[in-house]
Amino acid sequence: MAETLPRPQTLRASSTADLNEQLEKLRKELWEARVKIKEGSMAQTHRVPLLRRQIARIQTVMNEQRKGS
Repeated sequence: MAETLPRPQTLRASSTADLNEQLEKLRKELWEARVKIKEGSMAQTHRVPLLRRQIARIQTVMNEQRKGS
């Protein structure tokens, strides 16, 4: 979990398929984090808002690409 999240400039250069893949990965990770928090086994609770922000960034870039096409 020590990976850095991609910047918006990097996301804009990515393909739609790649963005969809990243989005699904982040959604799954967010779901798993929420489950672990409920169980009380997650020590890095600060990760949840970071994941939510990154999901929003990807969705924003996807909307920009859709409107730009």
